[in-house]
Formats: sequence, C-alpha cells, structure tokens
Amino acid sequence: TITATGGSGTISYTGGTVAASSICTVQVDVTATTTGLLNNTSGDLTSSLGNSDSASDALAVVPPPAFTKVFAPDTLGAGQVSTLTFTIDNDRPATLDATGLAFTDNLPAGMVVASSPNVVNNCSGTVTANAGSGSISLTGGQQLAGGACTIAVDVVAAAAGNYTNTSGDLTSSMGNSGPATDVLFVMPQPVFAKSFADPAIALGFETTLTFTIDNSPSIIDATALDFTDNLPAGVQVAATPAASTTCTGGTITATGGAGTISYSGGSIAAGATCTVAVNVTGTAVGAQVNTSGDLTSSLGNSGTANATLTVVPQPVFTKVFAPDTINLGQSSTLTFTIDNSGSILDASGLEFTDPLPADLVVAATPNASTT
Repeated sequence: TITATGGSGTISYTGGTVAASSICTVQVDVTATTTGLLNNTSGDLTSSLGNSDSASDALAVVPPPAFTKVFAPDTLGAGQVSTLTFTIDNDRPATLDATGLAFTDNLPAGMVVASSPNVVNNCSGTVTANAGSGSISLTGGQQLAGGACTIAVDVVAAAAGNYTNTSGDLTSSMGNSGPATDVLFVMPQPVFAKSFADPAIALGFETTLTFTIDNSPSIIDATALDFTDNLPAGVQVAATPAASTTCTGGTITATGGAGTISYSGGSIAAGATCTVAVNVTGTAVGAQVNTSGDLTSSLGNSGTANATLTVVPQPVFTKVFAPDTINLGQSSTLTFTIDNSGSILDASGLEFTDPLPADLVVAATPNASTT
C-alpha cells in the first residue's frame, strides 16, 4: 500500500514484496514550494530480510525567470514616445532553459503602441505589438539557463497623467514568474497665453504684449521653447520694442515696425512660469485679433495663444461760426466740437490753442462755456 496524499509532506509504503533476483520501484510525483537544494533522506527500509537503512537524494529547485519592465524615458510630455522594455532574466541562478515563454501586457487606458512600434525581440518566439493597439504579447519565447533577454516596444500616451502598467503573468516551462509593473509619468505641455497690458489704445499709441508660458503643472523642465507671432495688420512692433523675457536663455526677435515677434531656444524650469514681453503700436482702428503660432518645446506642442487689442481713433475736432456772416462790430459764436463717439476710451488732457486771425478778437463779453 502506497500512502501519498496530495499536499502532504509524507510518503509511505507498506506490505510490499520483491521477488528474489528482482528490482521494483515505488513512484510518487512531488512539488517543491520553495527554491534551493532540497536534501531528502527517507526513513529505513525494513523487510523480512532485515533493515536496509535509509535512501537519500537531493532535488535542486530553481526559480522561474525574473520578469521586469521599465519605461525609458519614464517622464515625458503628452504625445511623446517612450520605449517599454521587458526583461526576462534566467540567471538567478538557473540550470534549466526556460521555454514556452509567454505573457500579455494590456496597456493602461490612454496608452497605446506607437505608430512606429520599433519592436526589438531577442527572446525568440513571436511578439505581437500592432500600432495603435492597447496590447503587447509574447508567445513561444525561450531563454537559456544563465542568461537574460529583452523585448522592447515604443508606446505613447496622448494625455497627461500617471500610467501604472502591470502586465499579465509571465509563464514558461519553469512555471509562473508573475506580472511586471512600472509607471510612466506623462507631463502636460506648458500652458501658453498672451495678453495686452491695455486692451484698448488710441491709434498710434503703444502697449505691451506679454506672452506667458506656464510650466507649473510639470515636474520636468521644458526646453527648446519656440514660437512665432504674426501680428494682425493693424498692429506692429513699437519703434522701441523694449523686448524682455523672464524665461531662461533664448532669443527674442522683435524689430521696430515689424509685423512679427518670435522667441526661440529658451527654457523654463519645472513648476515655474515665465514671460516674453514686447511693446507694440496700434496702426489701424478696430478690433485687432492676434493669434500666435504654436508654442513648441521638449514637452511637445502647447498650441496657440490669443488676445485682442482694440485700437480706437483720436477724437474728431471741428469748429463753426454761428452766424458765419456778420456786420462789422457784431459778434458771432465760435464753437469747437470734440467728438469722441467713435471711441471706447475716455479722452483726457484735452488741450488746444486757437490763434485768431488778424482783425478778429474775443468779444468784450466772451460768454465762454464748455460741455
């Protein structure tokens, strides 16, 4: 009778017989629950012929391959490509080849295989990683004892966020290695905005146009800042541009009288905000809608910035005599009209001087008044 209950730690055999000049065997399948060299010494074999002593052997139990993954880079801008590398390590130590390597990695929502997957596989087998899909898999792989292999696939996430990626288990002829996990940190592009210091100015007057680059949501610097702003037809760079920036480095191009402002080569630290400022002049009356080109940087494309400058006309200045025909010595009322109805701005500091022509003087009783 063989007694060998599944999951128990004992095997026993009783009441058996082996004929003279013969050999017999007792077999039981066993499973190791830990790795290492497991020395197994039985109790004595006894029989009608006496005590045969014990039997010994050792079972070397090696672990399944280690399974890890890593994103490189692990922090980048939204829409940029990171290489996801899976490592299968069969050297810890191992004396058996790992065959039938297989796993499936269902990428987290919002992350997909890049349009150019650039698959690299030195684990043999078949890697499936289709552009735009949310899954990467390996089947039929192999890694010899004492070595490691890798699989690399380019992935991309379009939106900012922290993407925790845990694969399915790696299985092989050596058992279940479990899943692999890593995190990809996707930063938003800097926020790009612009504003005029004075939302409305008089024709020919100046105001300061300020571009704001806000990298405060990001934990990495944004470098290679670049944008071009083609001003609307009714606005140009002031004769004295007074161009300045609080960004790090970079070059501002803003020539007096030009219709374009550009900035390139600058950078902004993680968690910071910086500005680029240039004085501009209104050259045509009306609402001047100003949409810049895209701001690009090492974190990707931030899009355009918009602002509107309203350029108003100066007051209209007219005068009239009433009556405009008089007899010598009589009086006429001279009325000056200042018409600011075409403007959304008050006109202050009004001032004029009227040198009357020879033989025309202010009346003895001027009756001067103003509205």
